[in-house]
Amino acid sequence: MAQGPGLESIYLQVGEAGVRKVVGAAYLAVLPQLKAIAMLIGAMGALEPALHYEYYPFSKVKRFPFVAAKRAQRLCRHLLNVAGSFSAALDAHDTYSCPPLIPVAGELEDVGQQLQACLLALAGVLKCTVAVERAVDMVVNLEDLVRHLFLTVLAQGGAAEESSTDAILGVTFLAMLFNATYVVRLLCVALVQAFSPEDVEALAHASMLSDSTRWAVDEQLMVLCSDMMAAALYPDSGEEGVAELVQDASRSASGWEAELAAFSRRSMQPS
Repeated sequence: MAQGPGLESIYLQVGEAGVRKVVGAAYLAVLPQLKAIAMLIGAMGALEPALHYEYYPFSKVKRFPFVAAKRAQRLCRHLLNVAGSFSAALDAHDTYSCPPLIPVAGELEDVGQQLQACLLALAGVLKCTVAVERAVDMVVNLEDLVRHLFLTVLAQGGAAEESSTDAILGVTFLAMLFNATYVVRLLCVALVQAFSPEDVEALAHASMLSDSTRWAVDEQLMVLCSDMMAAALYPDSGEEGVAELVQDASRSASGWEAELAAFSRRSMQPS
């Protein structure tokens, strides 16, 4: 690896052919950890031969649920890609900050801590040290925090004064947070299906996360993200601009947040 003057000229040699790619300092800083985690996720495949059949003496031969397990492995890779995309997005814009999110740094920190807590809880489910119900509740709390963060950014209306690049970066980060939350939700369901296939109570708790009604408000917010991104990318297209979109959404933010809180709690009630 060779580094030029400053933080903008970093070259990473990949492959035996000596191919070099320009990589920003932000992404390069997390690259070793990303590679180490990717190797651990890949090592999951080595367990497949041993798991094809589990034999319980004086009991029965039990088939391991590979479909759910492989889905969980793919979701782990997806989550790793989402984590790396934060730094990649900074590099793509040659910046090391996201102005639209600076006013909500505290809320962003809360989301990060809750995401970490969710992943630790899922690990605890596999170790039988955390109840599935507890892990599901933590995933729901993560969803609430991410939605609250999005609505807080809209309610502040700061994106209206930001440049197109800053607005794009801010919306991109919010969309990536939605993506990470979406993956954690599916990962929780997949892990329970893979490692607790005969636990009816655990499956019932996990199935609450996969209920189709839980996606409705997320879809509305993601449509708004797409509209804001389009307005920032094509400011001269004659479409409604970022400022107008933010103002319209800000007027609805308080009502949306109340609806989200009621919806989230209602959907978690057992039928």
